[in-house]
Amino acid sequence: MKKHSLIESYKQLKEKAWCGIWGKRILSEIYYLIALDEENGLTHRSMLEQAMEMLCAYTEENGAITREIALEVEALLAPMASLVKSLRVLLVGHAHIDMNWMWGFQ
Repeated sequence: MKKHSLIESYKQLKEKAWCGIWGKRILSEIYYLIALDEENGLTHRSMLEQAMEMLCAYTEENGAITREIALEVEALLAPMASLVKSLRVLLVGHAHIDMNWMWGFQ
């Protein structure tokens, strides 16, 4: 499976199976892992392809992504955990309140 076809497979699967907590959970994880793998030299590409093939086959047979297949695919992708955990995400909140919009200086 080539890089382009992996993304295309993901998009097709998302159209079919983006419903329920387990479908949204595993598809969000895979999307992130595909992007992360691209940034790190495609070192886990075959694992991601295998995960997508499992999900596609399961969804084709069962009509949806269930807890069972989501957890099985997560276990398959577990070797990527150290790469994911090596990153730090900073969330910085920002708000601007225009003091002169609704309130006067009094």
